Amino acid sequence: MINRFKIQDLGFKNGMLFLILTTYFLLPTSIFASTVYFSPASVAVQPGQVVTLTVIVDPQGSSTYTAKVGVSFSANLLSVSSFSQASGWLPLTQPGYDSIDNSSGSLVKTAGYAGGLSSPQAFGIISFVAKASGVATISVSGATQVLNSSSQNTFTSGGQSTINISAPAPVQTPVS
Repeated sequence: MINRFKIQDLGFKNGMLFLILTTYFLLPTSIFASTVYFSPASVAVQPGQVVTLTVIVDPQGSSTYTAKVGVSFSANLLSVSSFSQASGWLPLTQPGYDSIDNSSGSLVKTAGYAGGLSSPQAFGIISFVAKASGVATISVSGATQVLNSSSQNTFTSGGQSTINISAPAPVQTPVS
């Protein structure tokens, strides 16, 4: 007769140990979950005006040392005019880690934070110029990575900002 392994055969103590170890190995992705988002989440402007967004890295309690933030935006409605790294971050300006492409609507910036951080911290400020009327979307892209002290990527989700670009209403002058 073949004796098949069953959890019930482990007994209560061994069953609890099995449950604890299984939980420990299956939950690391939710324990080390970092997010990247923008502030403000929504803005209304007119064509030609500048839109400024703060990029925020939130390690959600775990220690973060490096962030590579990828941003995608509506290239037909917006163009990046500047990026300014927030204080405390040391930028890495090498190909693949630092780029702005207004024709494809993408931005990538990478920086390290000396000593690490474990609470939400401004990563940088992006300034866009509104090019035409419409609703533009700015999103954290899949190129984003948030690395801990073991160089493990803890990035789990990214935010989005909506820019409503509309021309001013025409001024009507009374006819006399």
